[in-house]
Amino acid sequence: MTATMIGEDPGNANNAKLAGYNDFLRELAAEKKCRVADTSADMIARVKAAREAGTKGNTLTGDGVHMNQQGNRMMATCLLRTMGLDDAQLAKATEIWDKLAEAEAARKRAEARKAEEAARKAEEEARKAAQAREAEEAAAKTMQEMAETK
Repeated sequence: MTATMIGEDPGNANNAKLAGYNDFLRELAAEKKCRVADTSADMIARVKAAREAGTKGNTLTGDGVHMNQQGNRMMATCLLRTMGLDDAQLAKATEIWDKLAEAEAARKRAEARKAEEAARKAEEEARKAAQAREAEEAAAKTMQEMAETK
Protein backbone atom coordinates (compact mmCIF):
# COMPACT_ATOMS: atom_id res chain seq x y z
CA MET A 1 0.00 0.00 0.00
CA THR A 2 1.37 3.39 -0.93
CA ALA A 3 1.52 6.27 1.53
CA THR A 4 -1.23 8.86 1.35
CA MET A 5 -0.63 12.59 1.08
CA ILE A 6 0.15 14.88 3.95
CA GLY A 7 -1.83 18.10 3.84
CA GLU A 8 -4.00 17.18 0.83
CA ASP A 9 -1.61 19.13 -1.37
CA PRO A 10 0.37 16.99 -3.84
CA GLY A 11 2.88 19.79 -4.37
CA ASN A 12 4.01 20.33 -0.79
CA ALA A 13 7.50 19.32 0.34
CA ASN A 14 6.36 16.34 2.42
CA ASN A 15 4.46 14.90 -0.52
CA ALA A 16 7.43 15.42 -2.81
CA LYS A 17 9.39 13.17 -0.43
CA LEU A 18 6.57 10.61 -0.39
CA ALA A 19 6.43 10.52 -4.20
CA GLY A 20 9.85 8.84 -4.39
CA TYR A 21 8.92 6.38 -1.68
CA ASN A 22 5.65 5.53 -3.42
CA ASP A 23 7.45 5.10 -6.75
CA PHE A 24 9.81 2.66 -5.04
CA LEU A 25 6.85 0.68 -3.64
CA ARG A 26 5.23 0.47 -7.08
CA GLU A 27 8.47 -0.66 -8.70
CA LEU A 28 9.13 -3.23 -5.97
CA ALA A 29 5.60 -4.60 -6.28
CA ALA A 30 5.99 -4.91 -10.04
CA GLU A 31 9.39 -6.59 -9.66
CA LYS A 32 8.06 -9.06 -7.09
CA LYS A 33 4.83 -9.50 -9.05
CA CYS A 34 2.78 -8.33 -6.06
CA ARG A 35 -0.33 -6.26 -5.95
CA VAL A 36 -0.04 -2.78 -4.49
CA ALA A 37 -2.95 -0.76 -3.21
CA ASP A 38 -2.14 2.65 -4.65
CA THR A 39 -3.91 4.75 -2.04
CA SER A 40 -1.65 7.66 -2.96
CA ALA A 41 -2.89 7.75 -6.57
CA ASP A 42 -6.50 7.39 -5.42
CA MET A 43 -6.13 10.19 -2.89
CA ILE A 44 -4.44 12.52 -5.36
CA ALA A 45 -7.20 11.87 -7.92
CA ARG A 46 -9.97 12.48 -5.36
CA VAL A 47 -8.40 15.67 -4.02
CA LYS A 48 -7.78 16.95 -7.56
CA ALA A 49 -11.42 16.25 -8.51
CA ALA A 50 -12.63 18.00 -5.37
CA ARG A 51 -10.50 21.08 -6.09
CA GLU A 52 -11.73 21.18 -9.70
CA ALA A 53 -15.30 21.05 -8.36
CA GLY A 54 -14.54 24.07 -6.18
CA THR A 55 -14.23 22.27 -2.84
CA LYS A 56 -11.84 24.03 -0.49
CA GLY A 57 -10.13 22.65 2.59
CA ASN A 58 -9.64 19.03 3.51
CA THR A 59 -11.86 16.51 1.77
CA LEU A 60 -10.43 13.16 2.90
CA THR A 61 -8.81 14.11 6.19
CA GLY A 62 -9.88 15.93 9.29
CA ASP A 63 -6.56 17.67 9.79
CA GLY A 64 -4.56 17.10 6.62
CA VAL A 65 -3.08 13.85 7.93
CA HIS A 66 -5.65 11.64 9.65
CA MET A 67 -8.40 10.26 7.45
CA ASN A 68 -12.01 11.25 7.99
CA GLN A 69 -14.90 8.96 7.08
CA GLN A 70 -14.54 9.70 3.36
CA GLY A 71 -10.79 9.12 3.51
CA ASN A 72 -11.29 5.81 5.30
CA ARG A 73 -13.75 4.75 2.61
CA MET A 74 -11.33 5.78 -0.12
CA MET A 75 -8.57 3.67 1.44
CA ALA A 76 -10.84 0.68 2.11
CA THR A 77 -12.19 0.77 -1.45
CA CYS A 78 -8.66 0.89 -2.83
CA LEU A 79 -7.59 -2.07 -0.68
CA LEU A 80 -10.68 -4.12 -1.54
CA ARG A 81 -10.31 -3.40 -5.25
CA THR A 82 -6.64 -4.40 -5.05
CA MET A 83 -7.71 -7.67 -3.40
CA GLY A 84 -9.95 -8.34 -6.40
CA LEU A 85 -13.43 -7.23 -5.40
CA ASP A 86 -15.59 -6.26 -8.36
CA ASP A 87 -17.99 -3.30 -8.65
CA ALA A 88 -20.98 -5.29 -7.34
CA GLN A 89 -19.03 -6.41 -4.27
CA LEU A 90 -17.78 -2.88 -3.67
CA ALA A 91 -21.36 -1.58 -3.99
CA LYS A 92 -22.42 -4.04 -1.29
CA ALA A 93 -19.58 -2.86 0.95
CA THR A 94 -20.61 0.75 0.34
CA GLU A 95 -24.20 -0.10 1.28
CA ILE A 96 -23.00 -1.61 4.56
CA TRP A 97 -20.73 1.38 5.24
CA ASP A 98 -23.68 3.71 4.66
CA LYS A 99 -25.77 1.78 7.17
CA LEU A 100 -22.93 1.90 9.69
CA ALA A 101 -22.57 5.66 9.14
CA GLU A 102 -26.31 6.14 9.66
CA ALA A 103 -26.17 4.11 12.88
CA GLU A 104 -23.19 6.11 14.11
CA ALA A 105 -24.95 9.39 13.33
CA ALA A 106 -28.06 8.19 15.22
CA ARG A 107 -25.88 7.17 18.18
CA LYS A 108 -24.24 10.61 18.24
CA ARG A 109 -27.63 12.34 18.07
CA ALA A 110 -28.85 10.22 21.00
CA GLU A 111 -25.70 11.06 22.98
CA ALA A 112 -26.19 14.77 22.24
CA ARG A 113 -29.81 14.57 23.42
CA LYS A 114 -28.68 12.83 26.63
CA ALA A 115 -26.01 15.46 27.22
CA GLU A 116 -28.53 18.27 26.65
CA GLU A 117 -30.97 16.64 29.07
CA ALA A 118 -28.23 16.19 31.68
CA ALA A 119 -27.26 19.85 31.28
CA ARG A 120 -30.89 20.92 31.68
CA LYS A 121 -31.22 18.78 34.82
CA ALA A 122 -27.99 20.18 36.26
CA GLU A 123 -29.21 23.71 35.54
CA GLU A 124 -32.54 22.99 37.24
CA GLU A 125 -30.79 21.48 40.27
CA ALA A 126 -28.50 24.50 40.50
CA ARG A 127 -31.51 26.84 40.28
CA LYS A 128 -33.33 24.92 43.01
CA ALA A 129 -30.22 24.91 45.21
CA ALA A 130 -29.87 28.68 44.76
CA GLN A 131 -33.53 29.16 45.67
CA ALA A 132 -33.08 26.98 48.77
CA ARG A 133 -30.02 29.01 49.81
CA GLU A 134 -31.95 32.26 49.32
CA ALA A 135 -34.84 30.91 51.41
CA GLU A 136 -32.44 29.79 54.15
CA GLU A 137 -30.74 33.19 54.13
CA ALA A 138 -34.10 34.98 54.29
CA ALA A 139 -35.24 32.77 57.18
CA ALA A 140 -31.98 33.37 59.05
CA LYS A 141 -32.30 37.12 58.52
CA THR A 142 -35.89 37.08 59.75
CA MET A 143 -34.90 35.10 62.85
CA GLN A 144 -32.04 37.49 63.53
CA GLU A 145 -34.35 40.49 63.19
CA MET A 146 -36.85 38.88 65.56
CA ALA A 147 -34.10 38.18 68.08
CA GLU A 148 -32.90 41.79 67.89
CA THR A 149 -36.39 43.21 68.49
CA LYS A 150 -36.89 41.25 71.76
